[in-house]
Amino acid sequence: MLRRMDLAITRELPVTLAQCELTHLSREPIDFPRAVAQHQSYCAALAALGLTVLRLPADPGYPDCCFVEDTAVVLDEVAVIASPGVASRRGETALIASTLAGYRPLVHLELPATLEGGDVLQVGRRLFVGRTTRTSDAGIAALAAAVAPWGYQVVPVAVSGC
Repeated sequence: MLRRMDLAITRELPVTLAQCELTHLSREPIDFPRAVAQHQSYCAALAALGLTVLRLPADPGYPDCCFVEDTAVVLDEVAVIASPGVASRRGETALIASTLAGYRPLVHLELPATLEGGDVLQVGRRLFVGRTTRTSDAGIAALAAAVAPWGYQVVPVAVSGC
């Protein structure tokens, strides 16, 4: 297992991207070719920083699948596989879990706890976790229990608006 991850895991954009979940924004048309070009630039920037970029295939059954940061919280010692707060995203975690299993031991969060990795900010050994419509108190508690053996502290943060 790697101690430090010099790997960026990305996922290609699905042709169904325009059907993605929205919580705080009104739906607007997505310029798919532009989004693909932006994603290519993002991957190139990661590679230019010296990271190995692992590009997983898109899955049109999961319009949000390119947002891989929501599917796991990856720490030096463990990868915590999220339990997405939106039912349409729950199937995204399988590919990420099987990919991360080659690099980290895994802990899976289970319903009714919900947590999305995009609601988590790591600062040293502290994980600040936004309490949102997609991350529940039960999800925050489950994350705290999952990372406690490695000395991480989970700090809930009230989030409003966006």
